Amino acid sequence: MPAAADPAPPTPPPPPPPSLDLRTGGRILRRAAAHSLRPRSLPPLLLAALLLVLFRLALVAGTLRLASFADHDPALRRDAVAIINLLAMLSSVHVLAILGYITVHSVALGTVFASVAGQHLQGRPRRWFHFSGMAFGVRRLTGFAFLRWATRDAIVQMLCLWFFSEVHDQAQLFRLFVVAKLMPFSASVNPWLAATVGGPELDGFFIAWALLDAVVSVLFTVVPWVVVMDRDPRPPGRNAVKEGCYLVSLMATDATLIKCWQTVVCGSMGQLAMVTLGGKVLGGFLHSIGEVYFMVVWLMFYFSARCKEVRLGGRHFGLEDVAAALDGFRQ
Repeated sequence: MPAAADPAPPTPPPPPPPSLDLRTGGRILRRAAAHSLRPRSLPPLLLAALLLVLFRLALVAGTLRLASFADHDPALRRDAVAIINLLAMLSSVHVLAILGYITVHSVALGTVFASVAGQHLQGRPRRWFHFSGMAFGVRRLTGFAFLRWATRDAIVQMLCLWFFSEVHDQAQLFRLFVVAKLMPFSASVNPWLAATVGGPELDGFFIAWALLDAVVSVLFTVVPWVVVMDRDPRPPGRNAVKEGCYLVSLMATDATLIKCWQTVVCGSMGQLAMVTLGGKVLGGFLHSIGEVYFMVVWLMFYFSARCKEVRLGGRHFGLEDVAAALDGFRQ
């Protein structure tokens, strides 16, 4: 009898499309800039930036207003009832800030994904992308936004226990408590809050917060895009964070380059430079545009990392996966 034929070797997965596989951090930065300047991409991205700056302006104004109550009300230094009333008001504001943070960031991330992913799928109707992306962001990314806020809030609480134990003045302690409760909602250490409320004796607190927050931000850079592309309807958790860290490790050098540029543009010094040149409103809007730009950058980084995983023999990834995610917007 003739020998049985050897089974055919498995067919290798098709190579990822060049539009998704940018390979280097420099190409990712340039492609993100080109996308952000497209006439059809500007409206949704500017809308996302507008939502971010409005939330941040309201947050800073509310923080300074609450912190100033300690100076306007001398009874705060000796009246426990006044302290309780202020803490109750702070709790209400804190709940509103949590809801605003989750909603604004979910909408911004969903809008960015709809804009970028839609650009890769030429020939598909795109008018619905912007509004559907906003709704999808609220529905799909609220869990991620809450997870990121909760992680940053836990870090702030730990730093408060370490640095605030030596503060004995009740009014100063209340001001610091207000700032600490609202710091996890900000993308960077606000220089005005640090100078107005903290004082030189607590410079270490803001430095430690900036360093730890930078580490956390690296861990969460591509997690929202992992959540968007994942078809698991459950809220994001440890597996999404692990996959995000794995994808970052595939292009660690490029991720470091992008993160350095993001720190320069969106960090405290970049924010201070923009506000110095354009004022608080215009400078804050420019800062928010920078944040949205790097949302685009990290989404393209996610696409490139998934393509590199394909080249290394991992899971298949292509335009059909992006199309499936966009089709999920309509459901």
